Amino acid sequence: DLNTVVTVEEHNVGLGFGAIVRHDLNNIGVNRRIHCLGLPAKFLFGSSPREWAQKEFGLDADGIRNSIRHFMKSMFN
Repeated sequence: DLNTVVTVEEHNVGLGFGAIVRHDLNNIGVNRRIHCLGLPAKFLFGSSPREWAQKEFGLDADGIRNSIRHFMKSMFN
């Protein structure tokens, strides 16, 4: 579906790349469904292993795949 954009980042979804994409597309009048995957807006300890954070917040390969599948299914229900 070319009307859907999915962004993935290791940053706060409300302030990161996905938010910028959403803002910029809106500013130029481009209407797309946007699904942003990233970290929640809460403090994370810097000493946590990157792999832990990716798995914990669904940013590993399985988590990304599952999130996109769920998002796509929800569009057709």
